[in-house]
This record gives sequence, structure tokens and C-alpha cells, in this order.
Amino acid sequence: KTLVARRAAIPDGILKSSRELLREYLNVMDVPTDEDPLIAFVMEQFSIKRDEFAALLEHEYKTGCYPGREAAAEGVRLCEEVLSQRKDGLALLNRMNELRDELLDQSEDMAEVTAFFKDQRPVFDSAAELYGTLSDEQDYLQDDAEAQSALATVAEILALVRPYRRISELPALLHLLRTKYAALLEDKKGNVLSELQAAIEELHQTAGPGQEKILKEADTVLGERRQTAAAAPTLTALDALRTRLEEVKRYYLQLLIGGEVTGADTMTVSRTDICHTAALKDEADVEKYLAEVKKRLLDMLEGHDILHIV
Repeated sequence: KTLVARRAAIPDGILKSSRELLREYLNVMDVPTDEDPLIAFVMEQFSIKRDEFAALLEHEYKTGCYPGREAAAEGVRLCEEVLSQRKDGLALLNRMNELRDELLDQSEDMAEVTAFFKDQRPVFDSAAELYGTLSDEQDYLQDDAEAQSALATVAEILALVRPYRRISELPALLHLLRTKYAALLEDKKGNVLSELQAAIEELHQTAGPGQEKILKEADTVLGERRQTAAAAPTLTALDALRTRLEEVKRYYLQLLIGGEVTGADTMTVSRTDICHTAALKDEADVEKYLAEVKKRLLDMLEGHDILHIV
């Protein structure tokens, strides 16, 4: 004799509360009313939600430091909690209803996250990129209180757990910082390019007959440095280029000055190593200063045939 157990119907109260929760959590009106379609709907929708949250964690949150990661992780956990009862329809709906408050809180948090990735992410990315650049250049902005304040505010917004309401402040802050930094960059580029031109002119004035080959090589090298300076993206890069420019100029000046003497013991020094800053008030100060320079030069020349000053 075969016994057939009849499945107990799910109480209407649980079905009703489940439909109400689903409408609010999923923000939809069309929710199945019958028991079996409702259970299938729950399993389908919570599987979709879980996969959406997991995809955010796997992609967006692995490639960028974005707000809302905790909400996405909580979404995965809650969906797994509900789906863990998938083998029993009543247990499934009961578990979902038990998690009602947590589900609705997470849904509210995710609404902000969804809006962020839809509308706010580009400006957030721009702010993070600019802040990363200017963090390494802060020394150049230390005398500009407005720029320092703007940079600090950008950092504050980027670090917020829920920055969504303040992201609207970023465009104006970024415009201010870009404008100020661009002005500093153009000013320094002008200075470096002027130094390049002065170096070329100094080499040409120093060169004598038969040194055309050295000049041609120097012109080529410094011409490349000019292109690099014009395209330099940061103030740090320009300062590094300025250092290399001085080294290049010294190298070719040494070739030009020392080219006429062979087999001589030479020492090359920078003119900046010879003279120091001073405030000269009268003839006595001048004489004393020149005596110090003379002594320094003689000390440098001692033991060498030629002292090259570049």
C-alpha cells in the first residue's frame, strides 16, 4: 500500500508579507500571487541579485577604490542566506521575511551605489587621478593656500565611506586645481626652455674653429631636451630635466674648452661652486670677496694643469 503525503500549503499571511517585501526590495509591482510561481520568482530574483553584487566585487571593486563595497558584499551574503533554504519553499519565504530589515537597508545602500556607478564614477575617477598626481607635487603648491585647501577637500571626499552627496563639489575643486597647476607648469616650462636656449647660445659662443662637430652633436641633444620639456606633464619631470640639462651643458663646455689641450691634467668645476651669495657694501667687501674667490680657484687648480669653469 502506497502512502502519499500532501504538501502543506504555505499560509496566506506569509505569502502576502513575502509579496510586499519583494515589491519593496526589488522595486517592482508585478509579483506572482500563487505559491509555486512565487517561490520560483524568489529563487530567480535572489540568484540574479547575488550575481550582480558578486560581479561588482569581482570587477569594479578590484580595479578601483570605490565607495559601497561593503553594501555589495552584504548583498551577496543576504542573497546566499535566502537561497540556502531553496529546497523548502516555506523555509525559503520564512528566511526572506526574517531578513526583511537587513534586506531593505542593503537595498537602500545599493541604490546609492548604483547611482554612483551610473552617474558619479567619471568625476570620482578624475578626482582620484588628479589627487594621485598632485600628492607627489604638493611642495610646488605649498605657497598657495587656496590650492592646498582644495586638495585637502578632494582627499576628504575621496576617503568618505559614503561620499555620494559631496561628489557634486568635486568638479569645481578639480577645475581650480587644474588651472593653478597648469599655470605653474607653463611658467616652469618657459623657464626651462629659456635655460635651454641660453645653454645653446653659450656653447656656440664658447666654440672655436674646427669644433663644428661638437656643436652639431650638442644642438641635437639639446633639441631633444627642448621637445621633452615642451611635453613634460609634471613639475617634477621639468626639474629632473633641468638637472640633466645642466649636466649636458657642462659636458659639452668641457669638450669645447678642453679640446685644444691634449694630455693635460684637467679639473672641471661649476661656476656655482666658486662664487657664493653675499651682500657687498663697499670696496673693502669687494676686495675681500675677490680674495676668497681667488683662494678657492687656486686651491682647485692645485695639482692640475687646467681648471675648466663651466
